[in-house]
Amino acid sequence: MPELRQARFAGLFIMTLILIVAVLIGISFYAARAFERSLLPQLDRKMLTVGTAVNAKLERALRYGIPLERLPGVTDFFGGVLAANPDLAYLAVTSANGVVLYQRGTLLPSVEQLVTSTQPPVGPPTAQRVGAAYDLALPLQGGSTMTGALHIGADAGFVTRQIHELLFDIAIVFIIAALVALELLPLIVQQNLAAPMRRLESVLRRIADGDLRYTLPASHDEVGQLSSLINRLVTRLNTTYRQLIHQALLLRTAIPASVGRLDSGLASLRQGFILAPNGQPTPYSSIHLIGARMATFLFIFAAELSQPFMPLYIRTYAAALGDPPAQWLIGLPLTVFTLTAALCMPIAGWRFERVGSRHTFIEGAGLLMMGLAGTGLAFNFFDLLGWRALTAVGYAFLYTACQGYVVANSSEQHRAQGSALFVSGLMAGSICGPAIGGILADRIGYTATFSCAAALALGAGLAALNLLGASPVIRSNQRDQQPGHGLIRDLSANFRFAWLMLFAAIPAKLLLNGFLFFLVPLTLYELGNSRSEIGRVVMLYGLAALFLGPMFARLADRFAVHGLLIGVGGLLTGIGLVPMLFFPSTLTVLAGVLCLGIGQAMSISPQLALVTRICRPQITRFGSGPVLGFYRLVERLGGASGPLIVAGFAGLFGYPGTMTAIGVLGVVTAALFSIGFLIMGIDSEPSDQSAPPVTPEPF
Repeated sequence: MPELRQARFAGLFIMTLILIVAVLIGISFYAARAFERSLLPQLDRKMLTVGTAVNAKLERALRYGIPLERLPGVTDFFGGVLAANPDLAYLAVTSANGVVLYQRGTLLPSVEQLVTSTQPPVGPPTAQRVGAAYDLALPLQGGSTMTGALHIGADAGFVTRQIHELLFDIAIVFIIAALVALELLPLIVQQNLAAPMRRLESVLRRIADGDLRYTLPASHDEVGQLSSLINRLVTRLNTTYRQLIHQALLLRTAIPASVGRLDSGLASLRQGFILAPNGQPTPYSSIHLIGARMATFLFIFAAELSQPFMPLYIRTYAAALGDPPAQWLIGLPLTVFTLTAALCMPIAGWRFERVGSRHTFIEGAGLLMMGLAGTGLAFNFFDLLGWRALTAVGYAFLYTACQGYVVANSSEQHRAQGSALFVSGLMAGSICGPAIGGILADRIGYTATFSCAAALALGAGLAALNLLGASPVIRSNQRDQQPGHGLIRDLSANFRFAWLMLFAAIPAKLLLNGFLFFLVPLTLYELGNSRSEIGRVVMLYGLAALFLGPMFARLADRFAVHGLLIGVGGLLTGIGLVPMLFFPSTLTVLAGVLCLGIGQAMSISPQLALVTRICRPQITRFGSGPVLGFYRLVERLGGASGPLIVAGFAGLFGYPGTMTAIGVLGVVTAALFSIGFLIMGIDSEPSDQSAPPVTPEPF
């Protein structure tokens, strides 16, 4: 029966997804065709506007009696116009007999083509395709006669590039819409169909077993109508029981001889039924982790929206302190964000233990919303630092609330599945945020994009009211509250743990934050890429980590090759960055991002498993929570140093040289990690004990 129900839900899910994808394809196709139809008329209007202004200046000179072929400074004047209008390819003036008198720009057609373009068109002037350009010819009037023509040209490839750019943006929006649909569909099915049916089934099973303590939530659908009938039945039975008890008390007083039979009958009734205390049934509630996944997706989406352009945005503020700004100034806000988030995680955990996940999430959403809005409206560089720190505090609260909700409401048997839901929501947000953020920054600007991110954070907080149930407040035991000097001393004495941190965990986070968050946006922008293109490249990291991470985790567990995957992943990450100095191009950066995504997918999950093996004595003594908490804290602190370290290299070697330098660093640290564990081995002594379950960190 459960298998049949799951098959029906899967069929419904697939059918709905197909319908959504079909609609998205139709909308994408229509948007592309509409843009293509509107682009040429817009280009015509732009050329006509610029041409009319230039034509007016030339004709004013002709009215003063200056011959067309002797006008001074025309070429330099054309250069200024082209510089102000980069989408135009050339400006030229031809005489009445077709001789080119003045020209500036590229893609200038031949004289014969210009003469053909000069022929008076029927109706208003429109651009004509002439060779590799669109040419618009406007007559130059010298008195009452036509003395020549002004030619305004636009690169035909510009139109093609704009269409291709739009098609890429539409494809990205299509992918993001499909991912959002994949997030929403399980939630909708869960909230409106699966969860009500499971609650109904659970309450009916309890009633069949004689448990009459619970009622069902009311709703206006068919399940709600059935629930109302069941609620009335349960309430009536509890009321009848209360009345029976009351009548029994009266009989005990009025007929003392019946006390024995009454007590026997009531005892049998109590054995057969479990009734609500005080005769008031309580609504039956159940916890579903799918809500935590959606909440995670929403807040990560909001936080990652600015990722592809954040260093570029910071540079506009840092320029006020020095032009060009020092590289470490660009990296400083990135470090402040990561460092503040790492240091606030314990505070967020303390808050979670006292008020639960829902309140912690809503508080974090408010802080994140204010931080993002303030970042978009910052007055100066130091104001920007403060807003980024506030954003990081909100991020820490949100992250802790979602992860804590999953841990608190997952049994030991289902802890891995709950963690997978959390990580999948996080990775989906990491994919959607940069891609959409780059498009928004190109279309509406930085401030409006931060406003959209703040609105999304507000939406996440409002959604949490329904998505996150009233999870139990966890009270940590004394052992799990603080690592203490004993734990730090024991872990520092664990040479394998120190080797793992120095040559695997810290370098991985350093490369992630320094390369992906700092170097990639700045390098791609210098190579002439738009912010939309930067977002698309950054998105590839999330795609690689999302789809390959689970596969590598299964391989590591199945064949016990955790150390091998960590070493190979580190080597692959470093090797992918080395070629940038010798082949600086967008494709090289893209290859580096892909290698980083694949390498991190190979190494991050095995690192956690390796920590639980090499730190088994410390976990036995202090518990897995403090040990893994200390591991993640040191790892995050290493990641916080990434932007500043990379910025220091960038000031010395430039962006391509820095990319190669940190690639070499990644190769060296991965090689040292591999050599060290080949010599030491993973376990100090063989052990068949299984590692305790842990919640995986995101890539």
